[in-house]
Amino acid sequence: MIRVGVPYYDNYEPARPGLESLDGDKRFEKAYCRGTLIDTARNFIVTGQFCTLKKQEIVDRDFLFIDSDIIFTKADVEHIIALGKDNPVVFLPYKTHANPKEYQCGNWGKYIGVSGMRYPTSSIGRHLIDWCGAGFLFVKREVFQAIEYPYFRYYILDLGEHAVPVGEDFGFCIQLHRAGIPILCDFNHPIGHKQRKKAFYDNSTNNPRIPSTKDEHREGSGDDKSESEQCGIVDHNARG
Repeated sequence: MIRVGVPYYDNYEPARPGLESLDGDKRFEKAYCRGTLIDTARNFIVTGQFCTLKKQEIVDRDFLFIDSDIIFTKADVEHIIALGKDNPVVFLPYKTHANPKEYQCGNWGKYIGVSGMRYPTSSIGRHLIDWCGAGFLFVKREVFQAIEYPYFRYYILDLGEHAVPVGEDFGFCIQLHRAGIPILCDFNHPIGHKQRKKAFYDNSTNNPRIPSTKDEHREGSGDDKSESEQCGIVDHNARG
């Protein structure tokens, strides 16, 4: 079983076609979590709980984290799963919001937790990397037994003269580094990433995609549900 986890704030329209392509496949269950705290959402996807002080044993599933603004197909999912058979953590690259010539991955610099470089979009081949985003990330179950909970966490790095805050994805990669767990990136298989300028760019085809005019998954701004009430594990294949 592979749990496909989707954290989102407003809607997950960009990722929706790819997610729907997994319906009916008994290998997958989906976990959605809506909220403003992305670290909480990612940890919920793993544990199914918002507050737990005890590390849980995970025996029956691996995990595929997919951000709501990722554009992908089932073929991309099959590809990352195939690489995951021999690698504990696998990342498929996508362009950053800040610079369309760079991927959201790289290597540490002088300090662990601080990026020394990002890989350019001209990169090819498969390489071990130090850090990456969690937008399209496959993680085997045993990884979570080897690192501390919360798995995704923010850090404040003490660099002596100043401190540097790092996000939850960097925090996850710091834990992987400490545990000696490598991250494999396949630069030959990039995926799409919705840009913040209201346009879609599909890295795999280099063609723009027109965003949907309908937004069936948008929640009203006056929604008074708590964050915990808007997160859950969905097993579409269990429906009769």
